[in-house]
Amino acid sequence: MSFSLLPTELIVIILKDIATCEERGLFDLLSAAMVCQTWYAAGVSLISPDELIYSVNHTNAQRVYPHRQRLAGLLEESKRLGLVFHRMIHMFRIDLLSFKENEKLSVRSPSPVLRLASSCPNIESLEIMYDAQFASMPTLVVDHLQSLANAIQCKNIRELVLTNRGSPSRCPCCIGRGWDHLLCDLIERLPLQRLTLHQVIPSQAVLKRLCRNIELDHLILYRSIIEMPSRPGRAIATSLTYIPRCLLRRIRTLEVYENLEHPSAQPPVFRYLYEVADRLESLECFVFEYLGSLTAETTSQCMQGLVLLAERQSGSLRKMVLRNIPGITQETLNLLLWHVDCVKVDSKLYNKHIVEVKS
Repeated sequence: MSFSLLPTELIVIILKDIATCEERGLFDLLSAAMVCQTWYAAGVSLISPDELIYSVNHTNAQRVYPHRQRLAGLLEESKRLGLVFHRMIHMFRIDLLSFKENEKLSVRSPSPVLRLASSCPNIESLEIMYDAQFASMPTLVVDHLQSLANAIQCKNIRELVLTNRGSPSRCPCCIGRGWDHLLCDLIERLPLQRLTLHQVIPSQAVLKRLCRNIELDHLILYRSIIEMPSRPGRAIATSLTYIPRCLLRRIRTLEVYENLEHPSAQPPVFRYLYEVADRLESLECFVFEYLGSLTAETTSQCMQGLVLLAERQSGSLRKMVLRNIPGITQETLNLLLWHVDCVKVDSKLYNKHIVEVKS
């Protein structure tokens, strides 16, 4: 009896049973769903895009992507058959060290990274790992980035995420020193609208190339409120100082997420917010989330900085979203609402016309 002639109800039972396997359930389910059109129709609704994206980008502590080799073959088959699975991948992570995984398999066959990049046409978010050790292997970086630029389908990539995968204590502007300028050719091909920096400040070469992305107007920063030594003879600067004005002046949405690991080291919050107020020209939405404890002095400086930001950006700023920010009093809220249409503090929404609306 042909597999395609089995009752749909029985096919669904079989596929659900396959999916319950903890280690290989997703992969076996994908394989089974490609048996024939009947099985595909029954199985497509059982495969979660989120689970598939997670499996593609899952890595272990050794920075090995254990599922990519098998998924590369399955998604290539999906593309060849005109199915939907390869089009479910909207986010893709690149770690240049992962290209080495292919060396254990075959020198001649393409890397799973490149096979996946060329098979998935709907990638919208591209994450690139930053690691200072890449500076010691420029030939490897050049070869891998050139291969990636030729393989990946760039037309739908609207978000670029740069993530520090090295030492978290390392200065964020040093993590790409000596190698990240090699990203410029790839970045130039991306029609970016959003840039996310996870404790990374790219080189000036990369930042200047990003300035050419005229649609880039959304910036997300993680753990960026820090002081860094500047040039000799100049004062200590915050990380925001290193981002060119040509990029900042186009930013309409800025999200800042901070996590203070060492309570004894109080961050320069006021200086940072002053730079936001001074360097951005068309800010419409500001999101600020803070995890950690602040001293009374730093809390006061934070409130002053927020009010200064609202005042300086009052011509364009429409919304402020503040999460886990201590010390926001009614007086501070009133000062913010004098300049901003809407302020959301944790779960409460305030605006100039409605005193309080619970979300």
